[in-house]
Amino acid sequence: MIHMLADTQGRPLRFIITAGQVGDVTQAQALLAGQKGAAVIADKAYDSNALRALVAQMIAEVVIPCNRTRKIIVPHDTRAYKLRNRIERGFNRLPDQQSVPAHKILETATWRRVSWRRGTKGGRTAQHMPGEEAWLIGEHRSTGERKYYLSNLS
Repeated sequence: MIHMLADTQGRPLRFIITAGQVGDVTQAQALLAGQKGAAVIADKAYDSNALRALVAQMIAEVVIPCNRTRKIIVPHDTRAYKLRNRIERGFNRLPDQQSVPAHKILETATWRRVSWRRGTKGGRTAQHMPGEEAWLIGEHRSTGERKYYLSNLS
């Protein structure tokens, strides 16, 4: 799950990536650390007394609607809450690319061929992707079989 702090225009300021089952409110303190602002706008998932106290310490307005489990409803500025869609638009501007299988990347990568050793199974080569600290060892056998190993070869 991606947790994002954005400015008033919806531009990302800070990201935290967590597993999907991690609650949103658990990341709020880390997102807000060292930040200043007039208001903190968030959805119901961020409703907690601890976060409200943290925002109060920042001397900022809390614009978070109460979740349905809260017994005493805390009012919020509904006009300011409508600005939360800027954060959603910020998420929509993030690149949304399909993942690419590793073998497709390896087929199109520029490789530097380095002689490694000769053994009973034929010649072997180490291939290095430029700019990387790790070496990807590609074993291309005469049978057409390909195997890849990752090594730091230091």
